[in-house]
Amino acid sequence: MKVFLTADTHFGHEKIIEYCARPFKNVAEMNQVLVENWNATITRDTVVYHLGDFIWTRKAIADILPRLNGKIKLVYGGHDFPYLNMYKKYPNITVLSPLAVENINGTVAVLCHFPSRSWERKEYGACHFYGHTHGNLLPLYKSWEVGVDCNNFYPISLEEAIEKANYLED
Repeated sequence: MKVFLTADTHFGHEKIIEYCARPFKNVAEMNQVLVENWNATITRDTVVYHLGDFIWTRKAIADILPRLNGKIKLVYGGHDFPYLNMYKKYPNITVLSPLAVENINGTVAVLCHFPSRSWERKEYGACHFYGHTHGNLLPLYKSWEVGVDCNNFYPISLEEAIEKANYLED
């Protein structure tokens, strides 16, 4: 099963362009590039773990969610909370808890919007993937930020995320 991870797309959030110095003229351009990058990477059968701050406005849910390929598993962040019930209308998204421990293709992954300095099963090789900091926090060994600001505005494959997390020294 092909699996990708991402976070902090902030679809529909105009101010995130300024806050994170994203290279877009406006929110429409940002949304379009993020959707194109997503769909160039993700097929209909791909599983995507989105680690929070997915969509910023109610309008963006209706505009964006039907256009995204893949089976989305949302580990929600703070900005997702107001929209959790709205996601139930869409068959391509499942809302998980804000902290999920998943065995994905044989890798134990601790998934959360927020970074942790210690996590379940860390000492047994579990990886921790997170978003939220938009590249402003150095990762620890076995952890990696999967947000779009850290990954050229694309989702990152599970294999690449594991490789990056394992590259760091313990």
